[in-house]
Amino acid sequence: MSPSTKTLRVLFLLVPMTAALPATAQTILLAVGESANGAPVAPPLPAREGVAGSLFDSGFVVFDLPGGGVPRAPAEMIGVARAAGADFVLVVRVQYADRSLGAGALLISAGATFTLTDAASGVVTAKGEASASNEKREKNVDREALGREIGAAVAARVRDALAPGPR
Repeated sequence: MSPSTKTLRVLFLLVPMTAALPATAQTILLAVGESANGAPVAPPLPAREGVAGSLFDSGFVVFDLPGGGVPRAPAEMIGVARAAGADFVLVVRVQYADRSLGAGALLISAGATFTLTDAASGVVTAKGEASASNEKREKNVDREALGREIGAAVAARVRDALAPGPR
């Protein structure tokens, strides 16, 4: 086999591999606030874990707002995102409501709102809501599992909003 044939064979092998490589990962500055029955939830935050884990598994680079929590001024988050080189700011707020059903069963519902903002322009790219409940799963799904579930639902909406192509 001639050297040029070997080179062509190597190139043909590499082309399919490079086509499968993802484009540069988009980066997201994540700020999550969670409350249960009106009181702040102490870290670790299950919805934060659900959002961050799901986005990371989809190829996004996700990092938390330094110091944690959700600051009052959106401009502050955009400034931090720009300084850190993030493409987007994702603010998620989750509220849990618990209701005792007796016999150790606890019905938990969760509602989340999110805002995704382009860090470069400051324009809101997407807004939305998600909800979840452990109804009929009260004995098997606690707040931690429900939080990860609603976090994954928010992440799915963010992925959809950032997916290329017509919507």
